[in-house]
Amino acid sequence: MSMAGREFVVIGENIHATRVLLKKNERVATNEKGEEVIVFVDEDGATRHLCIPEYEKHSQSYQEGRIKHVRLAVQIAMAGVEPDCSTALSYLSTLAQRQVRAGAHFLDVNVDEISTKLDDQLEAMRWLVRELAPLVDIPLSIDSSNLEIISAGVTEAAEAAGTRVGPPMLNSASLERIEALQLAAQLRGPVVVTAAGESGMPTDAE
Repeated sequence: MSMAGREFVVIGENIHATRVLLKKNERVATNEKGEEVIVFVDEDGATRHLCIPEYEKHSQSYQEGRIKHVRLAVQIAMAGVEPDCSTALSYLSTLAQRQVRAGAHFLDVNVDEISTKLDDQLEAMRWLVRELAPLVDIPLSIDSSNLEIISAGVTEAAEAAGTRVGPPMLNSASLERIEALQLAAQLRGPVVVTAAGESGMPTDAE
């Protein structure tokens, strides 16, 4: 997928484990069983409910009035318990397709806050890429603060999408992760390069 001639490259960044819904949002409601749910309309136009499990209600973000809905959907879908699993997969698919329709050229995925354990993050990244890549006609942008997670994601994305939509984007490389440029070169795909240095963000143009 060539970016030549584009004034802007749009990266849809809503499949990200940090994304939140406020508990007071109109999308958060109570179903007929008295369970707290996230209400959404799926790709077939049906209104569906993603249940908020009890364990989520003990999290710090929930106690502060925020629901990390993408993290929640990934965790529920990966658990594989029906019917919640299918609902969570539909929720993630709906989020992805909405960004594609809005004009995104790449679909960003980030699972860093799924867990504090690297093995869990790696498993979640591989799983999410395998699920999303066949659903969209644009490449994925593999986003993480950890190069090992990025490497796992871009490798999985390249295999899952093949040559159908072009190579995945690597997000990102900087002086903090200079090795990411070597990985990008191997992939022969696009890469986000930031100006972050070893001691933090730059303070001037130079």
